Amino acid sequence: MAVIVDGTDGDADGFVPLIQEDALGLDRIRAFTVRDWPIIVVRSAIGVRALLNRCSHAAAPLENGRIRRDTIICPLHGAQFDLSTGACRSTGSGYLPVRTFPVRIGNGIIAVQVPDGPPAVDDLPIRP
Repeated sequence: MAVIVDGTDGDADGFVPLIQEDALGLDRIRAFTVRDWPIIVVRSAIGVRALLNRCSHAAAPLENGRIRRDTIICPLHGAQFDLSTGACRSTGSGYLPVRTFPVRIGNGIIAVQVPDGPPAVDDLPIRP
């Protein structure tokens, strides 16, 4: 279940504080809705990353996926996406990249920058 954050407490650069850094364990995923954008925040061995909570293939939420090395694996069909770039690493799939968002960590708080405008329909996951 995603934590809803209205984003009104964002800073001048548009970064919205989401979670204490130490509350996000290694290889863990947390789902948030920030200014209506469905995102996941992930900590892996390469650091903390934020991605759209939507697989580019079947629009499934990625929040129940698995983290393996520097990829997230879609729980619906196993497509693998690079945590840093969002690029699909599944050989021969032709899936589009998953959108990524800038992350900033300061004073022990993970903050994410999302667009000012609302997400388009193609940015929203399909939920069963």
